[in-house]
Amino acid sequence: MKVTTATTLGEIMQNPKTAAVFDKFKPGSSTNPLTKLGYSYTLEKLFSMKQAKIPPEMSQAMMTEFEALGDV
Repeated sequence: MKVTTATTLGEIMQNPKTAAVFDKFKPGSSTNPLTKLGYSYTLEKLFSMKQAKIPPEMSQAMMTEFEALGDV
């Protein structure tokens, strides 16, 4: 799987490598029970939500790290 903005948060959390990248930017996300509420959201949706508190610089850096992982 290559992570794109169409990838869901649930798909990211199912893979330890991609979950670790998400946790790097949003510490504790993989262990927070509330994260499961957003599992159906795509990264595009999360990045656009003010409540997610993911500024554009962070979303760009996160996507760069996901791209560096390649096919996981």
